[in-house]
Amino acid sequence: MYNLPAALNLPLANVWLVGSRMYGLHNEDSDYDYTGVYFDLAEFCDPLVDREKTKTWDNNNLTLHSFAKFARLLVKGNANMVDLVFHSPVRSCEVGRKFVEVVKPHVITQNVASAYMGYLNEQKRRGFKPSTPQNPQRKAQLEELGYDAKYLMHFLRLNYMLQDVLLTKTYGVLDEARLYFLKEVRAGTFTHSTMMTVANQEYEVTEKLYAQYKDELPNTDSLRHVISDFFYFDWVRAR
Repeated sequence: MYNLPAALNLPLANVWLVGSRMYGLHNEDSDYDYTGVYFDLAEFCDPLVDREKTKTWDNNNLTLHSFAKFARLLVKGNANMVDLVFHSPVRSCEVGRKFVEVVKPHVITQNVASAYMGYLNEQKRRGFKPSTPQNPQRKAQLEELGYDAKYLMHFLRLNYMLQDVLLTKTYGVLDEARLYFLKEVRAGTFTHSTMMTVANQEYEVTEKLYAQYKDELPNTDSLRHVISDFFYFDWVRAR
């Protein structure tokens, strides 16, 4: 179904299709972006103790993390890594499937909420505008609408997802109504004034929920425990 880049055709790897296509918010021109996690038996280490093997490799539309880096980022609450746990990979290996299965019940923590909120705070500070130059089509849309529609779509997506995390204590899922609205946002359907109002309103809702419910989420103790157990026991057995 997917023509995976050759660099990700590793014998022990999980590979996910990420970006807009992961969330069902892509259009026909959307890129195919991939994130992979490779499991190299020669690079066994505990990511909570040893940083030496926590590596990341980037090249165009590919991001490849070592197994240890993936685990370490999950503990930090990295939103992109948490997304992987709750979406099906386009290819996987046995050790990768086992690791995701083990950590999944423990991944939603206070660190995840903090990471989401930190990102939203920064984007609001920037006025909902990206800090790097966009491609010509997005530049033209920015000049026409006064806002970067794709960027604002993802800002709202993160608000919705964090709101669900705080209210349900589980991973936020975009329902059909939100998906439809976000696709309309990406298409540039709404005026600048309307979108600024919506963005600020959703941010205020998220901010209030964060203050009220963030401390009700678990800390990372349980996640750290299952990760350490996996590296010391499950991973060793897998060798």
